[in-house]
Amino acid sequence: MAEYRKGVIKTDFARRIEKMPVKVTIFSHLFKVEGFVHIIPGSRLLDLLNAPGDFLPVTEATISSLEGAQELGKKDFLALRKSSIILLMESD
Repeated sequence: MAEYRKGVIKTDFARRIEKMPVKVTIFSHLFKVEGFVHIIPGSRLLDLLNAPGDFLPVTEATISSLEGAQELGKKDFLALRKSSIILLMESD
């Protein structure tokens, strides 16, 4: 349960859900993203895509051209619109 007081949010960390990072490659119409998504142990990537919400959080993201020849940038965090995803696959 979160507590709100004077603009500060205090979270009950005992209620946090532990998640496991999974290295993925994601293709959209315009670019390729390589990074990590975080899933609940025992769940599938498909469960993450079917979860409520319009965006997929990606950490340690590398954004590149579709051919992979040109790196466009690196971000610690990226929110990728689920409807723009053409292909999502687990990386080695």
